[in-house]
Amino acid sequence: MSFSNWSRLAGGKKSRGMQRVSKSKTPSTPGAAKAQAKKASKSKRSQKGTVGPIAAIAKEAARWRAEDDARTLQRASEILEDKARVAKAKKIAEEQAKAAEEAAKAIRQL
Repeated sequence: MSFSNWSRLAGGKKSRGMQRVSKSKTPSTPGAAKAQAKKASKSKRSQKGTVGPIAAIAKEAARWRAEDDARTLQRASEILEDKARVAKAKKIAEEQAKAAEEAAKAIRQL
C-alpha cells in the first residue's frame, strides 16, 4: 500500500508532495506576544523548585551512601587507634591472602 493510501486511511488528504508547515512560534500580535511571555514565565516559576521522582530517589540514595561512608570511616578510626585490633586484623588479612594465592595456584594448574 502506498503512502498516499495510508494517509487517506488515517483521515488525511491526498497530497502531491510535502506540505509546508510553519515552525515559527512567534505570535502575530503584540498582545499575543505578551500573553505568551507571561505563560512561559509562569511555567518556569512553577518548575523551579520541583524535583522529579527519579532525581529525588537518586538524591536520597546519595545521602544514605554518604551516611554509611561516615559510619565506616568512624569505625576504621576506632580500629586504627587500638593496636591489638590492628595486629589481629593484619594476621587475618595475611591468612586470607595466602588462601587466595593457593586457590589461584590450583586454578592455574587446571
